[in-house]
Amino acid sequence: MNRPRNPTSRDRQVAEEAMSHEEANFTETPTGRKLVRQTQMVGGFLLLIVAVLFGLLVASFPTGEEPTTNPDTPNQITP
Repeated sequence: MNRPRNPTSRDRQVAEEAMSHEEANFTETPTGRKLVRQTQMVGGFLLLIVAVLFGLLVASFPTGEEPTTNPDTPNQITP
């Protein structure tokens, strides 16, 4: 692309708008799609780890019913 020899303020504005438009569509480039895919994979992996840890935390709490000892019965032999 040839650059104008004496760019005007309008030329600069058009160029800046074009550059900002390219930056806004970063995900449309192959690099952007790869970055988005990697970010989604890392996010999913972290979410999986958090879910497993939460499951382990919930499983570690007692159920509310604790086992009771056998009550003393009259038939029990006492020394």
